[in-house]
Amino acid sequence: MPRITYKKSISMGEAISSLCFFFVGVIWLSHGVDFFETGNLWRAFGLFLCAIISFAACLRFVIQNFVFNLMVTIDAKRQKNQRNVQ
Repeated sequence: MPRITYKKSISMGEAISSLCFFFVGVIWLSHGVDFFETGNLWRAFGLFLCAIISFAACLRFVIQNFVFNLMVTIDAKRQKNQRNVQ
């Protein structure tokens, strides 16, 4: 299992790359809407998928902290259950 850590702050480069991911996602979403309106559903679907992935990349540190907190909670419950069994 990969080691996940809690990220308290981000650097300037990470903030800039997050903004780039966000704005690229907005551009792909707008192009996807254009293709959807013209009837190119496959291209629209592809661009919507790319936009969703780009927005997720923008929120990568939020997702990382959420997964970290979830794993800490699960581990604490597992340890509590093991103490109750013994």
